[in-house]
Amino acid sequence: MIYTAERDCIFLNEGILPDKARPLNAHKGTFGHLLVVAGSKGMAGASLLAAHAALRSGCGMVTVHGPACNRIILQTALPEAMFVSDVEEGRISAVGDIGRYATLVIGPGIGTHEQTAHMLSDLLPRLHMPCVVDADALNLISAHKDWLDLLPEGSILTPHVKEFERLFGTAREPDERIRTLRAASAKYGLVILLKGVGTLVAVPSGKLYKNTTGNPGMATAGSGDVLAGIIGGLLAQGYSPEEAAIKGVFMHGKAGDAVLKYKKQEALIASDIIQQLNIQES
Repeated sequence: MIYTAERDCIFLNEGILPDKARPLNAHKGTFGHLLVVAGSKGMAGASLLAAHAALRSGCGMVTVHGPACNRIILQTALPEAMFVSDVEEGRISAVGDIGRYATLVIGPGIGTHEQTAHMLSDLLPRLHMPCVVDADALNLISAHKDWLDLLPEGSILTPHVKEFERLFGTAREPDERIRTLRAASAKYGLVILLKGVGTLVAVPSGKLYKNTTGNPGMATAGSGDVLAGIIGGLLAQGYSPEEAAIKGVFMHGKAGDAVLKYKKQEALIASDIIQQLNIQES
């Protein structure tokens, strides 16, 4: 269904954004170093999925900053990623120097503890590049809406409908929500995804993109963490925020569709999406 407020949107397709060429003399630093600020006690999977997806998207290096209790899990399950332990055992309380990273993914599985909120309030003013803000980071910002002004221009927000409404208000009908989406993107200078069937991507210039890939099987725990990781990995590689968002959304849905070649929708899980990111089409 096309709503009135999205009639001028751009539909994403296979040829909208080709991959960047990878030079023959490239090294891991050529493709960016991403910091994933994610996880809490019992939520190691969120950081693992985001970091793994970022690496599969082509990012050169990924470091996860997470609670100390997740160190062994992450370094065992994903040896390609580096890990920085927080001083707290079960949550993230502080993030140190971020100067060596190309960009950050902030939020998957971090929870909303008071110490974590303090971490975010300290981190946001120190950001010097567009970042991906997801999940519990969005929930914390929705409780402190003045923090939206601290986000660097071009940062990418990835809310589902409920997270979007906590941030920007409840809409009576879809057209109103879409108008709010475009207005918020322009007001704050942010790229905002509204996740769902036909995910929408609003950019500050006023453009609105609608995704054409994906399926109901992707409505499963961890799918959003995978999307945040893909977008962060693309951003770290040098794609612009607009490019990273639209390419990431399309790749994510396309990989989810590829899973259905060998699994039923009911059987699809988030890690299946990651595995399909590395399939070379004939």
